[in-house]
Amino acid sequence: MDAVPDMNPLKAKRLAKDLTLEQAAVLSGINRGSLSRLERGEQRLDVDDLRRLAKAYDCDPALLIPPGEPAAQRALPRGVHAAKEVCQPEETPAHA
Repeated sequence: MDAVPDMNPLKAKRLAKDLTLEQAAVLSGINRGSLSRLERGEQRLDVDDLRRLAKAYDCDPALLIPPGEPAAQRALPRGVHAAKEVCQPEETPAHA
């Protein structure tokens, strides 16, 4: 299914994967109502939801956040700038 240009990326990716809300909820572990509110922008996307959805949709978490959206900054942990870092914990350098 082709995504509508102004569609929320969460919904666009779900539709591109040909998933119903119920199927996406099961895959992500996020309840159907919360997922629906996230897609409509009525619920704040937190980093845990972002990670779960990226894993469920097998995509880069950055693809699920609208560009320039203030929610993107809230969803990412402080100091994280690249979407790759959201999925992988930051390595702490060993001190000798």
